[in-house]
Amino acid sequence: MRFAIPCEGRNVATEFQKASHFAFLDANPSSGHVLREEIVHAPVYRGPALSQWLADYGTDVLLTPDTAGLTPDRLTSRGIGVVVGGRGHDVKGVVESFLADTLPLEPDLCAT
Repeated sequence: MRFAIPCEGRNVATEFQKASHFAFLDANPSSGHVLREEIVHAPVYRGPALSQWLADYGTDVLLTPDTAGLTPDRLTSRGIGVVVGGRGHDVKGVVESFLADTLPLEPDLCAT
C-alpha cells in the first residue's frame, strides 16, 4: 500500500498548500510496517493535475493536514483515498498509526 504525504522535512506539513515536498511510503497493511520511503519535491502546480501526479506515483492513500486546493472527487476517481490527519507529526509514525487504526483524524477546516 502506497501513501503520499505532503511534508516539511520528516513531518506532515501544517498546511497542504505550503508543503515543499511529498513523502511516499510503501507499507505492508498486514504487518503495519513501513517498507520503503521516498521524499520528492512537490509539483509547483496544485490544481486538478495533482491527482494525476499522485496517481502516477502509485498512490493508494493521501494523508494530508487539510484539503485546501485539493479536489477529493478527482482523487477518489483515480482510486486514491483521502485521510485528513497527522498535522506536524513524523510521516512514518503517521502511516503506522493509520495502519494500526490509532491515528486521530482531524476535522477538515477547509472542507465546505
